[in-house]
Amino acid sequence: MKRPARRSLLTAGVGGSVAAVVSAAFLLRGGPGAPGPAPSPTPPGPSASGAGSLRTDLTVRSRLLGRDVPYSLYLPARAASVRREGGPDAGVPVLFLLHGTSGSHTDWVVKGGIVPTLERAVAAGRIPACALAMPDARRDPGRPGGGQDETFYINDLDAAGAGGDTLRYEDMFIEEFVPAVEQAHGLGGRPEKRAIAGLSMGGYGALMYALRYPGLFGAAAGLSTAHFTDEGYRAIPMKEWNRFFGHAFGRDLAGSARLTARFREYDLADMIRRTAPDRLRRARYHLGCGTEDANHLPGTEDLSTAFAARGADTETVLQPGGHNWPYWSVAAERMLDFFGRRLG
Repeated sequence: MKRPARRSLLTAGVGGSVAAVVSAAFLLRGGPGAPGPAPSPTPPGPSASGAGSLRTDLTVRSRLLGRDVPYSLYLPARAASVRREGGPDAGVPVLFLLHGTSGSHTDWVVKGGIVPTLERAVAAGRIPACALAMPDARRDPGRPGGGQDETFYINDLDAAGAGGDTLRYEDMFIEEFVPAVEQAHGLGGRPEKRAIAGLSMGGYGALMYALRYPGLFGAAAGLSTAHFTDEGYRAIPMKEWNRFFGHAFGRDLAGSARLTARFREYDLADMIRRTAPDRLRRARYHLGCGTEDANHLPGTEDLSTAFAARGADTETVLQPGGHNWPYWSVAAERMLDFFGRRLG
């Protein structure tokens, strides 16, 4: 495969589609994530800078999953006064941040340093003070380390059926997690004050939720989004297919047999192409990828092209870097600048 040409910046939805063959080293990984501490009734602790409060031990009780869902939460220092001064409609702006495979709800905090990055952006006036809500997307949050099958932020294929370890993660996130977190902490409340972003698998989840639920999020971003061309999906080795996509689309499928109606329903580029332009315009989109990320750069360009063809308000930023935290930590700066122009 001819390697994509290096570029520093693509903007306003401009992008070229590049066919991808995903290598046997199929990289969706953001590194193993450690489980967070057990839930605690203690009040929020200070962030490293003292400008806000950070908790990594919170949970939402999910009826749909039959268990607690761990999450991390950062609240800006003026959260209480924003709510008090603005009246009943004054939810604090909130950014939901989704982690990648083998990760957890603490990744963006511990590995990505997102809190000091956000606080610097707020201090510089690049983004309004906002909260960060970071859910855990592991199938079994009590199991340490990585390696377990992934949820990919969607319902299992047989979620409507009974039994086993079938999960309805997508339903949980939309119907339970978002409203519970917002109501508990006085956040969001309307699309202009609610955004979503993620990296790798989390980038897929963020864009998928924004596309499947138009009007829920005012802005969405995907860094190194786990989206691939049809050729790329066909080429994924079976072990990786089963781990990453088996629960979502069907296990032990090979080649074109993977491209089922269910797969098409959840493929990001297909979602963009079948969504009416007026519904796409309910959100604005940011795409980012490292120029050395050979497995994910073609997918980012594919999405950029699809958004541009539909006239969506999209910003695509390509910077030097790979599929790793050194890239994501830097890319988060541009991502926060994007949200700074969208959250209010």
